[in-house]
Amino acid sequence: MTVRDVELETSMPLKTVDDLPFVYRYNLPTAAQEVFRRAYNETWQQAEARRDRDWYARRRAIDAVKERYEKDQFGIWRLRE
Repeated sequence: MTVRDVELETSMPLKTVDDLPFVYRYNLPTAAQEVFRRAYNETWQQAEARRDRDWYARRRAIDAVKERYEKDQFGIWRLRE
């Protein structure tokens, strides 16, 4: 899966975590997927005029995940303590 595939796979507000691109569904725990979905949708609505709206929404969403989760030594996302 290329970056372009991920871009085409998203490109709209996400109704459920099942709508997340595969890379996020596969790698993030369920609760982190919900954090991603909410942040993505909020940013998507706020960034209506941006040409890079989808990229920007994904970037902000992963930043929201990183505020609450971190990767452990094996690359597994864990809730921050």
